[in-house]
Amino acid sequence: MSRRPLMTERKSVIKRVYVPTHVRQTANGDRVTVPGHYRKPDDS
Repeated sequence: MSRRPLMTERKSVIKRVYVPTHVRQTANGDRVTVPGHYRKPDDS
């Protein structure tokens, strides 16, 4: 069973990045509240 482990061995130890709740402003001036969530690290 020498398959590569799923999310175990990657470049970094961080598998998910937590994005806290924040308010983002769009191009047309609207304010969008983005709730806290996890996302993949975008270094790829």
